[in-house]
Amino acid sequence: MRINHNCKIELAVSNDITRSNIASGAFLDTTCSRLIATDGHMLAVVPVSIDANDEQGYITSDALKTARKVCKDATIRIDANGSQVILTQGIKGEYAPNSPIIAATLPRPAGHDKFPLVDQIIPNYSDKPDEPPHFRISLNANLLATLAKAIGSEKGIVRLTFAKARDPIKVEGGADGAYGVLMPARA
Repeated sequence: MRINHNCKIELAVSNDITRSNIASGAFLDTTCSRLIATDGHMLAVVPVSIDANDEQGYITSDALKTARKVCKDATIRIDANGSQVILTQGIKGEYAPNSPIIAATLPRPAGHDKFPLVDQIIPNYSDKPDEPPHFRISLNANLLATLAKAIGSEKGIVRLTFAKARDPIKVEGGADGAYGVLMPARA
């Protein structure tokens, strides 16, 4: 499996050990070539390239963090079969297909059939005329987090209100009625 070095999908993995189906790590879905993680409040889906020997199942947060440390290239490679084998680049910045350099081997959690059926909750917006209208906005998540702290939002929970995709976004939920305004980003 190969994943973009910048994707830190392990941040979406649950820390609740009583929910082993979502706390075991990100789930490698070989059928759809994606890595999925959830904590029950957020869901992250990251496209990956599947290698011939990869098997569906969990990729632990430790494996992803270790791979990011040892793989300095734009792509992380983890062979995901009976274990999680982290492979590094060849000398010229390319993977050596016949003699990969093994940086680490970690055990792989069992239970590949226990991950939630996420396709049932992923929105599938379409442009069909009989469905309610929708629009997309782009915003700077770092600015939103900073604004939430600036208005004293408890636990970072805020309510976003907007009428159109390019309108200012009212950010409510601060302490003592504090609120803020965030401008949409241009994407």
